[in-house]
Amino acid sequence: MKLQADKKRREFHLEVGELALVKLQPYRQHSVALRKNKKSSMRFFGPFEVLQRIGSVAYKLKLPDTARIHPVFHISLLKKFHGSSPQQYFPLPLTTTDVGPVL
Repeated sequence: MKLQADKKRREFHLEVGELALVKLQPYRQHSVALRKNKKSSMRFFGPFEVLQRIGSVAYKLKLPDTARIHPVFHISLLKKFHGSSPQQYFPLPLTTTDVGPVL
């Protein structure tokens, strides 16, 4: 059993000050992942700076002031940012006023 579980396991860690991308659920965390069409929205958002390592599997990130979500994420929701010039993602305002589900 352990052999099968270890095949897809990825072990990595982030250092304080590094940049990381966050995997968000756009239908739940719409204050950061605000898109009109949720199906074609981005899967990872950021990059955000790592402020603190909490325990062995959680990290605190520096999110924008407009984000209304908790800044601590499990390592399974993070991906190390590889790039030279970080361009942060700022969501564009919606053309409609409702953000809820369409019935």
